[in-house]
Amino acid sequence: MNRREFLVRATVGGVTIPLLVTEIGCSEDDGGGGPGPNSETFTSGSANSHVHTITISDDDLTAGGAHSYTSSSVSGHTHQVDLTAQHINDLTDGCVVNTVSSNNDGHTHTWRILFAGFVTDVQSTSDTVAGHAHTMTVTAADLSSSSPPSSRSITTSFEAGHEHAVVLDLADFQALQSCQSVLIDSSTVSGHFHSFQIQRV
Repeated sequence: MNRREFLVRATVGGVTIPLLVTEIGCSEDDGGGGPGPNSETFTSGSANSHVHTITISDDDLTAGGAHSYTSSSVSGHTHQVDLTAQHINDLTDGCVVNTVSSNNDGHTHTWRILFAGFVTDVQSTSDTVAGHAHTMTVTAADLSSSSPPSSRSITTSFEAGHEHAVVLDLADFQALQSCQSVLIDSSTVSGHFHSFQIQRV
């Protein structure tokens, strides 16, 4: 049985807000409603002094599988952006997908794609040392930021009369944003440290 969460947009008091809806299905034809026809538009990096946009529908996330998108036409040309099935899965898991468009008119464009509504805080529990373990939390704000911190010290939970610091650098945040796991050690306190395996999915 599959379990997916989808971004749905609702209008409340004249303001459009994102809502997360969980769809659980045992087969592809179970009649689940999905998120409907809403979509997100993403802008490429600049090349040859211009950018393009692509639009990804929520229905594509519901369907899963690979999808191809034709960008907006700028300076008389478009580009194709191909997303694999793994890319689509990563997007529904709240992770960043970085990809490159087709080469048209002698150049390509880079794309950073993220559905921020799927990004949540990530809590990790350390290994057990000296009879106890600690937890730490990486915030959704840091995991969704287009400019993640170059360094951030995160304080662990208070256990056995003390806490530790875990320092994540830019490479750690970029790895976590891209659905990769990070193995890192805490500071040494009371003669010991803890190891954390921070896992997005």
